[in-house]
Amino acid sequence: MSGLRIVMVGHCHPDMPHVCAMRMRCFAGAMAGRGHRVVLLSESLARDGPAPDPERVSRDLDGHDWTVPYRLGCPPRRAPLLEGVRRGRFPAVPRKAVIAACYVLRGGVFGDWVAGSRPYWQPLADVFRPHVTWGTFGNTGAWTIARTIARRAGCPWVMDLKDSWDAFIPSGLRRVVARRYGDAAALTVLSRAHAGQAEQWFAAQPVVVYSGVPADLAAPAGDAADDDTFPLTLTGGLYGEEHLDALGAGLAAWLEKDVARDQRHRVTLAYFGSDGERVATLARRLDGLCRVHANGFRPLPELHEALRRARLNIFIRCHGVLFHHKVFELLSADRPILCLPGAGDETRAIVADVGGTLLGCGGAEDVRQALARVWRDPPAPAGILRERLLRYSWESQAAILEDVLDKAAAGCVA
Repeated sequence: MSGLRIVMVGHCHPDMPHVCAMRMRCFAGAMAGRGHRVVLLSESLARDGPAPDPERVSRDLDGHDWTVPYRLGCPPRRAPLLEGVRRGRFPAVPRKAVIAACYVLRGGVFGDWVAGSRPYWQPLADVFRPHVTWGTFGNTGAWTIARTIARRAGCPWVMDLKDSWDAFIPSGLRRVVARRYGDAAALTVLSRAHAGQAEQWFAAQPVVVYSGVPADLAAPAGDAADDDTFPLTLTGGLYGEEHLDALGAGLAAWLEKDVARDQRHRVTLAYFGSDGERVATLARRLDGLCRVHANGFRPLPELHEALRRARLNIFIRCHGVLFHHKVFELLSADRPILCLPGAGDETRAIVADVGGTLLGCGGAEDVRQALARVWRDPPAPAGILRERLLRYSWESQAAILEDVLDKAAAGCVA
């Protein structure tokens, strides 16, 4: 079916400067670019902002330029209890009881956002008339919204799993909640690791749709920084103390043992991500050895320029995260990648397929040795196989998503 009308549902507003917003924002744009009409429904950027007027939304839908997605940000209804539960403001025992009740009775703990979106369900069903809806699991609220709009419109809904089911759903409720959403026409997942987990809980056959990179980032890399500097980057979440401590110890040992005192001024470490306070602790540890800059979230072109100019790009892997899709951004920079602790099987296979260089480190001494090797022999671009990297672009992955949604809308299980 060409020219699908699709309602995509994700909790994070597309303008939120956080990775949680990226998947739905980028796929909404890619699907619009493929000729489909897309409504992207999310929570509002400001939780206490004004709610869009439903009648105005209906008029806007009629006159929208569908070369770009229509964004609908819904402020949540005030629900101090739910917000307090999510933020851990209550004692453990009553908090667990409230969480269990929310999942059993309402399917999740984001009922305030679900309620805030309710005024738009019927206008979307009646005016936009979707062929299919697609909701992504950062929380089950997105699935509730996607499924309910689909029911009102008389169309199928497709579930997407971008986060770990086992990490986000309490252990005693996983089977119950999975059954609650078992009527989805199809299931997409972020990675093969997510597919393996999804098969334990859901009957639908999972289809892997990676979160990728813009196609233009797969262009050949430029030169690294000139020989007078030795920039390193650290990107993303920093997770547990153990691995950040190992990284700090490895960096310090390398600078002290392998870099002459009069050469240390060449070394900089630039951090891009939301853990700026923890990077400040790392900076204090490296004080007098190298400069550390915390940049927060930056626009992708700025981040990518830093990655391409680096001698080595570093990220910390969290065991609770099934797959770190930042690997595609790092690969597109065509620089060696250091992962602490060692990367998972899926990541290693992708890096090998694309022709990248991945340095898996188990601890501080591994970090020191990896840095020493790169310091002795600063790498030129490694020669990423660009045509293979393009398979992981948003545009290429959108073709896979398009097939899933097209088959669901046509009444076939993808």
